[in-house]
Amino acid sequence: NRLLEHAFWQSAEMGATLLANHGGRNGWTPTVSQGVPMPALIQRRAEYLSLLRRMADGDRAAIDPLMATLNHSRKLGSRLLMQTKVEVVLAALSGEQYDVAGRVFDQICNRETTYGARRWNFDFLYCRAKMAAQRGDAAGALKFYTTYMQDALRCLRTETVNVRRASAAVPVASRASDDVSARLSAKYRRAYRYIIENIERSDLTTREVAAHINVTERALQLAFKSAVGMSPSSVIRRMRLEGIRSDLLDSERNPSNIIDTASRWG
Repeated sequence: NRLLEHAFWQSAEMGATLLANHGGRNGWTPTVSQGVPMPALIQRRAEYLSLLRRMADGDRAAIDPLMATLNHSRKLGSRLLMQTKVEVVLAALSGEQYDVAGRVFDQICNRETTYGARRWNFDFLYCRAKMAAQRGDAAGALKFYTTYMQDALRCLRTETVNVRRASAAVPVASRASDDVSARLSAKYRRAYRYIIENIERSDLTTREVAAHINVTERALQLAFKSAVGMSPSSVIRRMRLEGIRSDLLDSERNPSNIIDTASRWG
C-alpha cells in the first residue's frame, strides 16, 4: 500500500468485502430493484468513486474525467472543491501518478485551505508532506508530516469513543496479528515475534531483526514483502501506531498525560 504511513489507511480496507460484492475494484455497480432508476446524485457519486479507484490503480484514462469533475466542483463552493482536490491528490499518489498529484495540489489556494478545511484536515497535511518529499524538500516533508501526525493523534483522542477494547488489557507483545504471522514461514515468524517483543523500543531496526535470525537485511525485506505485502519497517511503524493509539484510548491512563505516551514510544 503506497499510502501505508497514513494513520487511517486501514479504514479503506474495512470496506473491501462490500466493494467486492458490488463490482469489485472496477467500480461499484449498485443494484436497481423493481426497475426503479438510481437517483442521479448517487449515480454521479458512484462514478466519481470508481474514477478515484482507477486513478489509485494507476489508470491514466481516469485523469480527464476527474479533471472534469474538479471543474464542476468549482461551481459548488470552496469546501467541496477543496475536498475533491485532496481526494484526487491522494488517489494520484497511490497510483504513482505524481504529475497529476502535483498539478492538482498546486491548484489548492490559501482561500480553499481556510474555507474548505474540515474540523480535522489531516488529509491535506498528509498531501503536503508527500508532495514536499516527492519534490526533494526533506525539511518541509518532515515539518508537514509531524504536523499531520499531531493532528491525527488529536483526532484519535477526541473523536473515537473512549471505550477500551477487550484486548486492550493484554500487553502489546501478546496481540500479534495472526494474519501476518500465518503468512510468514517459520524462520521469519521468529523475526516477527522479535519485532513484537521489542516494539516499544524506539531504536529497533530492521538490521537488528535480521541479525536476530541470522539473515541479511535484504532477505528479511524480500520475505516480508512477498508474504505480507509490507516491508519490516512498515510493519514496525504500523504496530507502533497501534500501540500509541491503544495508549491514548486507554481509560485507565490520565487522559491529559500524552507526555508519558510520547516518552514510552519514543
